[in-house]
Amino acid sequence: MSELKSNRVAGPSAANLISDIRAIFPLLPLPKKIAESYSGGPEGEQVDVIFAGKLWSDLSVESIREHYCDGPPYNALFHLCTEAWAYYLPVYLIASLEGDDEEDIAGVVIRGFFVPKRPDETCEQRGFDRVKILNESQNMLVLAYLLYFKDKSAEYTRDQIEYAIDAYWHQFATDKTAQE
Repeated sequence: MSELKSNRVAGPSAANLISDIRAIFPLLPLPKKIAESYSGGPEGEQVDVIFAGKLWSDLSVESIREHYCDGPPYNALFHLCTEAWAYYLPVYLIASLEGDDEEDIAGVVIRGFFVPKRPDETCEQRGFDRVKILNESQNMLVLAYLLYFKDKSAEYTRDQIEYAIDAYWHQFATDKTAQE
C-alpha cells in the first residue's frame, strides 16, 4: 500500500485528504442495496431515489439536498445500509472538507465513525458493522480525517473524535500519524 498523501508529519491538509479519498474509494461496484429499511417512514425510498445507480463521484451534498426532504442532506447517510454507507461515504467526507457548512457535516460524519469499545454494545453495533467493511487504506484515511478535524472542531466534537480514535481508529496509526 502506498503512503497516504494526508499522512505527512505536519498533519493532513484538506486538499491532500480529498486527493486521498478520490484515490482510495473505488467507483465500482455500485452497492446492490441502498436503504437500511423501508419501514417506518419515507427515508428508505428517498435514499433509493438519491443514490441508486449513481457513482459516489457524481453526487454532491447539493444534489442530495435537492431530493432529501427529512432534514439536512447529511441525515440521509444514516439511512443507508452498511454496503451503501461505505460506498457513498466519500461524498460526505469531501463535502465536509470543502463545504461552507463543514462543521455540521463533519460532526455527523464523525458520529458515524463511533464504534463500541466492546462489540457487544448493541446500541453501537451498527457502527461497528459499518466500519468493519472498510479496507486498510480506507481505515487509515478515516484516522487522518479524524486527526484533521480534531484541532479544528469545537470541544464537544473534539471529545467525540478522541473517543472514536481511542475506541477503534488508533489501531490504524502509522508512525507518521502517531506523531500528530
